[in-house]
This record gives sequence, C-alpha cells and structure tokens, in this order.
Amino acid sequence: GLAWLRINREPPAAGSNAVIIVVGYQYVHTFYFITADDNFGLTSNYINILHSQGYKFISVAVGAGHGNLSPIADNSKWYFQVGDSNGQSVADQISSILCNL
Repeated sequence: GLAWLRINREPPAAGSNAVIIVVGYQYVHTFYFITADDNFGLTSNYINILHSQGYKFISVAVGAGHGNLSPIADNSKWYFQVGDSNGQSVADQISSILCNL
C-alpha cells in the first residue's frame, strides 16, 4: 500500500509525472494494494509524505458508500465517481487524466 510505496520506491525523478491512483469501491477503500483504511490519520500522513516526494494522486469512487475521496486527488479534475462499472469507463477516465498531465 502507501506504506510500501513510501519505503520501497525511490522518489520520482525531477520533472517526471509519478501518479498514484486511489480507488474506493463501496464500503472498502483500496489504497493501491491496501484493502481497507483502518487508520485514516496514518493514510493521510503517508499521502503527505508521498506528495512531498513528488507523487501526484488521482482518486476514483466506484459504486455507493465509498465516502468522499475527493480530498485525496491533487485537483478536482483528478477525482471522479462512477456507478457500478465493468472497468472500461474507469480506465477511460484515468487515461484521459494521464494524457493531460
């Protein structure tokens, strides 16, 4: 999850675009490979550390009951919600965001 990224990945190279995609699905939040956010304070701390290293965040909410993930995204255009999805609409939206970095 975010802790693994913080510890095991080198910070992005200067001028590069390193993006972490956070997906919330119904009542379970998925933070990269974390299956549940049991400690929001710790998650926020990891997000702040990764931001300071140069990572950018996109957040996606899929289905209902996922909570508000918009504060995670670096800007309002990098957060979106979809209903139940086969994944293609999510992939298309993420592709659009990445192509416009």
